[in-house]
Amino acid sequence: MRVAGRRAFRDHHRYSQTEIVELARAAKSAGAIALVTTEKDAQNLNHAILSDLSIEVAVTSIEIANESEFLRDLRSKLTDAVGAFA
Repeated sequence: MRVAGRRAFRDHHRYSQTEIVELARAAKSAGAIALVTTEKDAQNLNHAILSDLSIEVAVTSIEIANESEFLRDLRSKLTDAVGAFA
């Protein structure tokens, strides 16, 4: 697979009609035949506008090898972050 372009949006971004049209135009212009997106963002794309482009969903997962260590470190970071705003 060859990546024809890349566009990043903030988390929980709601695509406007204009953005979707621009994504499709840029993809076609770059010779792309598909868009690749996350499972979450696939729900926000208007498939009707992108009907001539395939939408491929990248399925991701995470495995935490040492859960207790992870939780300890997470709690520490959260405590530090809360303290920074106090």
